[in-house]
Amino acid sequence: KAKVYSSIVGYRAKLELVLKEDGLIVAKIPGSPVDIPIVTLIRALGYESDQEIADAVTHVDEIQDALAGSFDKADVSTSKDAIVYISKRIAPGMLEEFQIKRAETLLDWGLLPHLGKHPENRKEKAQFLGEAACKLLELKLGWIKPDDKDHYGNKVVKFAGQMLADLFRTAFRNLVRDMKYQLERSGQKRGINAVAAAIRPGIITDKLNNAIATGNWGRGRVGVTQLLDRTNYLSTLSHLRRVQSPLSRTQPNFEARDLHSTHFGRICPSETPEGSNCGLVKNLALSAIISVSVPSQAIVEKLYEYGTQHFTDVTDDVKRDGTRVFVDGKLLG
Repeated sequence: KAKVYSSIVGYRAKLELVLKEDGLIVAKIPGSPVDIPIVTLIRALGYESDQEIADAVTHVDEIQDALAGSFDKADVSTSKDAIVYISKRIAPGMLEEFQIKRAETLLDWGLLPHLGKHPENRKEKAQFLGEAACKLLELKLGWIKPDDKDHYGNKVVKFAGQMLADLFRTAFRNLVRDMKYQLERSGQKRGINAVAAAIRPGIITDKLNNAIATGNWGRGRVGVTQLLDRTNYLSTLSHLRRVQSPLSRTQPNFEARDLHSTHFGRICPSETPEGSNCGLVKNLALSAIISVSVPSQAIVEKLYEYGTQHFTDVTDDVKRDGTRVFVDGKLLG
């Protein structure tokens, strides 16, 4: 299996690629009740010929041979047919134009939204899917090892700002829903201050107050806010630099509690509680700082300056032997 969690502000979509026993690779997308074969999916994103699809995955012959199972099962030959195939699976029984619309919304919004949500981003998504399928086949052939999910390169630390933004987002949605209901209920009889009367500001205030007071953040997350430890100055600093893992305290997740080599310079190796929280509640190392919202554009420009080539401009030899460069989950070249 290969999993990709694609997250943009306020929305997180999980894409899962599964290699079946007969060599067929299928994709599980949120919003689609059925698994979609990857060849059909890449074709729907704009790559028409078998050769283009195989090249999007890899230029290495052994891996292309391993793709044969996926090509044998593909029953569509054009992009239009592929979109129709997906639309019939995800919205059966609807009018055809609605089905197509649903399928296109799925491709633009449900599939890898961090690469963009417009039709012009589809080629990039197809290339990304190809990379994911390539890694899956390399793993099957034993060329690479499975990713280590305890590696700090594969982790995200969520801060107070993001947590509050999540909370505000749900509260604001509730406010808008409530306003709509109030306005529909009041109908025609209210005059000039109908909108003012329909807004109940308490919805947002109460939700924020309640969550911060109790630490219940919705969706089963508890203990997000805590009373600041004021025993002495050191305990305050230590509390402010705490990093908590969302894993269950009752299960023995040994690998997650272990010290990992990538903690070096980031996470303190010795400051962790004893007992059930051991290794799940960690603290930042003394000199660790976390950079917040650094724009990736400057890094991308520097990479192109140092000779990275965009994946549409390089020769097949470079595609086969070169190293892929990703920034923020986007394939640069």
